[in-house]
Amino acid sequence: MLRAMGASVLAMVVVLVIGPAFIRWLRLNEFGQNIREEGPEAHKTKEGTPTMGGVLIWFAVLVSYVVFSRFSVASLTVFIAAAGNALIGFADDWIKIVRKRSLGLSARYKLLLQLLLSLFIGFVEAGVNPLVTTIYPEEKTAKLNALHAWWPGGLVIGSLLAWLFSTQQATWQAKMWIILIPVVIYGLMLFTIKFPATERVQSGVTTGQMYREALKPLFLLWLFCMLLTGAAELGTNQWISAIMKTFGIKIGPFEFGSLALAWISLVMLVGRLSAVGWLQRMNPVALLIGSSVVSAIGLILLGMVNSPAMAIFACFVFAVGVCYYWPTMLGFTSERFPAGGSFLLGLMGAAGMASAGAASGLLGKLQMALSPSADAAGKAIGAARSLQVMAVLPVILTVIFVCVYLYDQKRGGYKKVELGAK
Repeated sequence: MLRAMGASVLAMVVVLVIGPAFIRWLRLNEFGQNIREEGPEAHKTKEGTPTMGGVLIWFAVLVSYVVFSRFSVASLTVFIAAAGNALIGFADDWIKIVRKRSLGLSARYKLLLQLLLSLFIGFVEAGVNPLVTTIYPEEKTAKLNALHAWWPGGLVIGSLLAWLFSTQQATWQAKMWIILIPVVIYGLMLFTIKFPATERVQSGVTTGQMYREALKPLFLLWLFCMLLTGAAELGTNQWISAIMKTFGIKIGPFEFGSLALAWISLVMLVGRLSAVGWLQRMNPVALLIGSSVVSAIGLILLGMVNSPAMAIFACFVFAVGVCYYWPTMLGFTSERFPAGGSFLLGLMGAAGMASAGAASGLLGKLQMALSPSADAAGKAIGAARSLQVMAVLPVILTVIFVCVYLYDQKRGGYKKVELGAK
């Protein structure tokens, strides 16, 4: 952990020391943002804003990684995943500069590269999920919900910090230094923690047995469901803010589109933290049935938004529906296929990430295809219709989950599989 803290401090120092000079060099060589002439007047204020700043950040990351890393498989996995995104961003910025246009890498190639990378990144998540299921073998689904509560929780905290820094006109150096706070906290926590071997390893399940779990029909069906849940949750969520802006919804002087993601994330945070209460009353499959029904209603309501109150309520219903999807899908996987260990959980994460990227692109195309005209009113209609089309996904999931629930009931109800049990 000392190495991780040292790497973070070194990267921060590198950015603070060479950052100002690098930005001046970018301005001097006219590495700036290009804005379309036909674009909104407000966007023209961004003309010339230095781009390629990611080069500075990645130089700092590379230096700290080379100095402090032991080049383990885990660290290389994270580094390669992050570097892949950085290279996509570099290609995007480079095309903008060379061709002197606001559009960089085409959407088709950007989506393809991100889909391929998401398959890789999905396996990174396979480290933390098996750890939770190993530490809490009797409460896997509930604890996975609690763990994943802090993904939306981080968005809430980040949104509040961004708003605070903007209102206080904080410098970019102050924004960078704030990152050190969680680094120090995590460092202090991890000094006293000893990580156990995973449940699969402790039970003596071989690697071959782990791989064979992926061929079971029920798991393959569950993997397909993960594609749909990832699309319904993450794919749609990436567009909510933009769609609310298209609707022109405002709360006082503020555009609701700027607040929608924070509001949805807050509801998801509370929902996942309270999942233990629901799981005491019903099994994970029943919870997923309820989630799918509510998600479908939420998407339909989002397509009917015509006022601030309606927008707040529709986002609330949608968030309540999708908040249990990801962690409960993983919980079911760990409880019914524990021999699959981190491999199956990694497959589920990869499937969810890949489908989220694909669904995001599909939703954008749906909005354009369903818009009756190119003006603001036409785009709003297209956005509303696209959200209601996406409601088909949770409807399909409801049917599948009901079938799985009935299958379990015929076999005596939902039963967790315990490794080593006779």
